[in-house]
Amino acid sequence: MIAAPHEPQSEAGMSHKSRQTGMRARIAAAAARIMAEDGIDDFALAKRKAAKQLGAGDLQALPANDEVELELRAYRALYQANEHPQRISGLRRVALDAMRALERFNPYLTGPILTGTAGPYAQIDLQLFPESTKEVELFLLDRNVAYSTQEARRYSGDRAHTVSVLSLDWQGTPLKLSVFDPRDERLALKTSQAGFIDLTGRPRPIREWQGRVLLCNFWATWCEPCREEVLLLIAAQQQYLSRGLTIVGIGIDSAEKIRQFSAKYRIGYPSLIGNADTFTLLRRLGNRSGGLPYSVVLDQKGALASRKLGAFAREELEHVLAGILR
Repeated sequence: MIAAPHEPQSEAGMSHKSRQTGMRARIAAAAARIMAEDGIDDFALAKRKAAKQLGAGDLQALPANDEVELELRAYRALYQANEHPQRISGLRRVALDAMRALERFNPYLTGPILTGTAGPYAQIDLQLFPESTKEVELFLLDRNVAYSTQEARRYSGDRAHTVSVLSLDWQGTPLKLSVFDPRDERLALKTSQAGFIDLTGRPRPIREWQGRVLLCNFWATWCEPCREEVLLLIAAQQQYLSRGLTIVGIGIDSAEKIRQFSAKYRIGYPSLIGNADTFTLLRRLGNRSGGLPYSVVLDQKGALASRKLGAFAREELEHVLAGILR
């Protein structure tokens, strides 16, 4: 069957689309200004307030969080160039102190303080993975730390769980502790919500490659060992593709730099783009330092089979894959 040719888009349709795109950009800029000036850390709330201020209709598509974050970083670089870095540095020092005190519960920093977008009224958000919530409560009681407890829905991978959230004050800063099941700490990469998109902007969930041996390589174009390892991975993908191996590169870099590098070296495997949440995922996968390159290998069932901080040597990679591939 031959598909019918597309009718050319009318001028009215193109004009409507242009207005939608223009309003989307204005909402992103207005939401960023609201977050910076009013100390709002909730992207959804800021976007709704911005859309209302601008008189956007109900059918107007709101910008993605990444679009607002880009505008927010630009706004703060221009208008809060001194105060904002100092604020983030101070909040991170307090967060680090709390994490050291709570080290036995495997704490992870999340939220706007991690991403560097926190406003003046930001709270510290930590995820803990103790054997039970009672352990954390006893820890606080033993140190005469007052806290309140409530239940909330939190995502672990692509699944929402009801978790206990302990709210307290730490060095004058609000601190929320979300207490997860310890089994969630090593959550399979295939259920990640880290927000990966490919070079065309299309979302690509890791579960897309379920059933194959998957090597996920976290890298960046500015990382010399990463660039050298990519050449080895290109060859490995060609060699082992027919045996069920898929390599996916997750670049912690700008889309344009990854696109240029991929074209120059003719990377034949999927190249995805990470964001700030990718660093949280790295720590959950055992890379607490956040160093690059970092690779994890999942077997056909999605279980973590191997991980490697630093570039693979050819013999080392062949040995890892030999034990997993059919």
